[in-house]
Amino acid sequence: MAGINTEPFYLVFQEDYFADGNWLVGELNEEYLLIVKDDPKIEGSLYVYQVELAGGNVSGMPGSELQPGKRFSDEYSAVEKDLSRKVGDRMECRLAA
Repeated sequence: MAGINTEPFYLVFQEDYFADGNWLVGELNEEYLLIVKDDPKIEGSLYVYQVELAGGNVSGMPGSELQPGKRFSDEYSAVEKDLSRKVGDRMECRLAA
């Protein structure tokens, strides 16, 4: 289980889709809400995002939902994208292999 007790963990994508402050959902929709905690770190051709579980879930997220090819999308941003330099307008991305 990743993110037990809101411990941060990392998601790796092939493109820069999300921004600091975005709330993400995976393929199980809102069962596991994630919040992006920082701008991505670039490692070669990959973008590494620090995330943590949000929405009151402290029991963690199963590794089966964090496998390459799983889709994640931007569900919510606390700051309107038009008025923020931190929150972008990126949409959906698959985890890198």
